[in-house]
Amino acid sequence: MGSEYRAPELSSALLYAQLLKVKKIQALRKKNWHIFSNLIDKLNTKKFYLIRANTKSTSAYHILALVFRDIKLANKFKDFIQKSEVAATFRYVPLHKSKMGIKFCKYKLPVTEGIFNRIVRLPLFSEMKQKEINKISYLIKNFTLKY
Repeated sequence: MGSEYRAPELSSALLYAQLLKVKKIQALRKKNWHIFSNLIDKLNTKKFYLIRANTKSTSAYHILALVFRDIKLANKFKDFIQKSEVAATFRYVPLHKSKMGIKFCKYKLPVTEGIFNRIVRLPLFSEMKQKEINKISYLIKNFTLKY
């Protein structure tokens, strides 16, 4: 009520500049995502899996999320990778658990909640340098061997 949601000029200018190069940005994100996807496929581990886009959709490649077999392992990985100064965060809150969602959803969603608690997100962006990709790849491999 009474809010103004139009974007200010500076934000609009930034968005416009991004829209002009959206295909290039998407291509770079896709390339980087596939580097990690190929690595994870080669590791053939049972400790985690990569969330993949539905094959009938077009992915924005905006997230690199690993789902671990249990919460303890997810926490261990997050701590392990953060010690090397790589951003590793947990997940988005499921909608039914959000402040607004709680008002409308009075039942439990055990599958959603089970996955939500085991996700770790890693950096993925179009301007990633090869050095950053190599570091994250090394840490993923090292963790898989160590734990």
